[in-house]
Amino acid sequence: MALRLRALAARHGPSLFRRLATNPDCDSALLHHMARNATARRTYRAVAEHPNTRAETLLLCLGDDIARRWAAEHPNLPADILIGLLNDPDLARHAAANPALPIETMESLIARPSTS
Repeated sequence: MALRLRALAARHGPSLFRRLATNPDCDSALLHHMARNATARRTYRAVAEHPNTRAETLLLCLGDDIARRWAAEHPNLPADILIGLLNDPDLARHAAANPALPIETMESLIARPSTS
């Protein structure tokens, strides 16, 4: 299946990237290739949602204002980036929901006094 997806990406290019990125069999290398060569913002969103997306690809997705929400929730996002996103008012909630957030950071978030 991966070879077929690569062939489709090569034949049709960026116009098909978003739909290819929704395929559960899409591998991390193809997802990275599509994020690097994307011409539509929707591609970043689909790539950021895919469970096979690796860390360096998620960093590419952080440049899109909507895809960054999914990237912040993705368990493959590096912990140091994830912790930094906790300070972004638009992404803090998404980063805090990430299961890869270090336990110590989760505990400190819980211990903070509520501002509401």
